[in-house]
Amino acid sequence: MKFFSKSFALTLILATGVTFAQPIPSQLKPGDVIPEMVWKNRTIKKNVKIINLIAGRVILKPEGSSTEQFRLDEFQKLVQLTNTNLEKVRAEIKEKQRQLEAAAEATAAAQQSPPVSTPAPVPPVPVPSPIPAATPAATPAAAQQSPPVSTPAPVPP
Repeated sequence: MKFFSKSFALTLILATGVTFAQPIPSQLKPGDVIPEMVWKNRTIKKNVKIINLIAGRVILKPEGSSTEQFRLDEFQKLVQLTNTNLEKVRAEIKEKQRQLEAAAEATAAAQQSPPVSTPAPVPPVPVPSPIPAATPAATPAAAQQSPPVSTPAPVPP
């Protein structure tokens, strides 16, 4: 039982503004270009060209970047991630950009606001340099001291 035609479905998709990326085909060969691909750091690379498929490795070159090499299983995981979560990753990237912009605006606003007044720092108290001690002079009090007591010498037996 057919509910609506293909042209109606296409019209419905275009009218709602929903666009989906075409999934990456399972059979790829050197020279193929993938329009958008989620990368290992959860960024989206555009126009990723397959340079070579050799010995369990895939050599890719995203537009504007240098070539990168992946193991075949890593590449397959990225293809699967791209096919299932491309829109989710786009939303994550937009959210991160929005947070970075908000943080930059907050930093700019903080730099433009007048600084909070703080009390002036207290200057350090100067410490006098040590002065060599003077030799005590003879004083009358020292002269009044009793003379040293001598002990008698032992008497020989």
